[in-house]
Amino acid sequence: MKENPINEILKTSLENMSTLTNVNKIVGDPMLLPNDMIAIPISKVVCGYGVGGSEYQNSKVEVASEIYPFGGGSGGGLTISPIALLIIKDDKIKVVNVEKENDILIKVADVIKDIIKK
Repeated sequence: MKENPINEILKTSLENMSTLTNVNKIVGDPMLLPNDMIAIPISKVVCGYGVGGSEYQNSKVEVASEIYPFGGGSGGGLTISPIALLIIKDDKIKVVNVEKENDILIKVADVIKDIIKK
């Protein structure tokens, strides 16, 4: 019996999606801030995926026993959202949540100003 192509669709799709994410997208590159502080951005990754297919008989086309035409497809989505900053200064680590803020750059600037003042 011929192998169903859905396995190959699934394998190829998942391999391609895995190339979109890596640890550098979740834990960002450290940034040097004033006063010898280091900020490391942290993000969350949300992934959705679906795959499906069907074999069907076509009464107009004669095919060998148990081999039918196949139709299938897959789709997925990936979202990367910043959620926090790790601020490191003098062997102390502070986690600053930035997930709920509409404009993340304003939030980051405010946090950095507050830390510099301390």
